This record gives sequence, structure tokens and C-alpha cells, in this order.
Amino acid sequence: MIKGVKNLEGAWQLLKFMVSADAQKIYPIAYGPQSSLKSLASYWVDAQKALMPKKTDKEFQTMIDAPKYEQIDLENWTINF
Repeated sequence: MIKGVKNLEGAWQLLKFMVSADAQKIYPIAYGPQSSLKSLASYWVDAQKALMPKKTDKEFQTMIDAPKYEQIDLENWTINF
């Protein structure tokens, strides 16, 4: 939320929508990246199969399982920002 926002309730409503499943289907999934919502993994796979028809189900499963094993480097600038 931007500092000094005039409509605090409206800003919260926007943030709640942006993290909802309906909004996650619009962005990020419609543009390619996976949603952070695990419940949308199969929706993401369906969207990506049209773009990557040669990928197997096993490869897609690897892609949706991978975030469980991610580690963020403590030197990453976004952590220290």
C-alpha cells in the first residue's frame, strides 16, 4: 500500500482482491509465472500446456513442485531492501 493513501479501506479491498484466486488467474498466471497459491497449480499447468505443448506431465509436475525446495539467499537485495 502506498504511504499516505487516502482511501484506506479501498486500498485494503484492492490488496485482498490482488491475492485472491480470481486475481491470480489474471496476473501472474495469464502472463506466465506461477501463483503463490498452491491451489492454482493445476490451473497454471493447463494455461502453460498451450504454450509448451511438448512438455510432459512429469515436467510440469517438477515445475509446480520446485517452489517447495527454493531457498532465498540472504545476500539477495530484496531481503535487505
